[in-house]
Amino acid sequence: MRNSLPLLFPCLAAFSGCGSAAGPSYEPPYLTLGGTITSSSVSTPATVRVALVWRLGQSFREAQELDVRAEFPVKFRLDVRALPPKEVIASIDPSKTAPGRPTGYAFGTLVVYEDTNGNGKLDLVPVDATASTDRVLGAPEGLEVIYLEGGGIPKNPNAPPTDEDFVEHTAGFNLVVEPTRVDPEPGCTSCAPTFVSAWTRLPLDADLSVALTADPQLSRALCEQTGGEGATASSACQPCLGDACSRCSIATDARVTCNADKTAFVAFSCTANSVCADHVCKYISGRRIATDPVPAAWPCP
Repeated sequence: MRNSLPLLFPCLAAFSGCGSAAGPSYEPPYLTLGGTITSSSVSTPATVRVALVWRLGQSFREAQELDVRAEFPVKFRLDVRALPPKEVIASIDPSKTAPGRPTGYAFGTLVVYEDTNGNGKLDLVPVDATASTDRVLGAPEGLEVIYLEGGGIPKNPNAPPTDEDFVEHTAGFNLVVEPTRVDPEPGCTSCAPTFVSAWTRLPLDADLSVALTADPQLSRALCEQTGGEGATASSACQPCLGDACSRCSIATDARVTCNADKTAFVAFSCTANSVCADHVCKYISGRRIATDPVPAAWPCP
């Protein structure tokens, strides 16, 4: 039940209130998302922006957002006063659903970003862009905002914890968190990530935490269209041995994990021809004999 891409909603107020009393025509928001943006080593301007990004198909829409003062840690509050528009709701074939089950759905996430060009909106980039205009600073780890139209999806008692059906999805808005994945052990032979948690359902008033990392892969949230993700593996590089590891090219921005005595490593990286193009991700692992000289370009310092 997954698609990809955004329409942005706001009605955002920094901290706890909107700054004015409710009048007779006041209508409460459908959903209020709140939490804390934590400090980090990432450089930021005096203000950052928060947006709820709806994804469907491979089409973006324009955004409306307000600023949040970048005095970390900082609380944020985003009132969603409109349901996802029809353009971002994927319809479910009535013949494939049941009474009381969803007839449509939309996926979203929160992003914190820097309005680099100061034009007051989140700028989208074409699929062949080599860089993004704005700078995505962070997003809640693994969070999905799911809207179901027409009904809910009960928990499947037979679903494994790593299956999204492991948690109940109710009609309307849902907050769910993906299982946490960890890299394989250094020196792995068949390298693949493992899950160390289950799908989790959060209350709608959960205090969400957003750590600012400015991970370059977050820029894909700005793509007008995104490619998929694939994986490659080389038996010669899972694991490579000693000096032979110099032939297994490790990207300079790879995530590298070493064992305690630095004699084994595993490195993970993704490459693409552009910000929005297909991503090809791979693990490279290696071992060396502790008594041998450290090979050239060995990634464990």
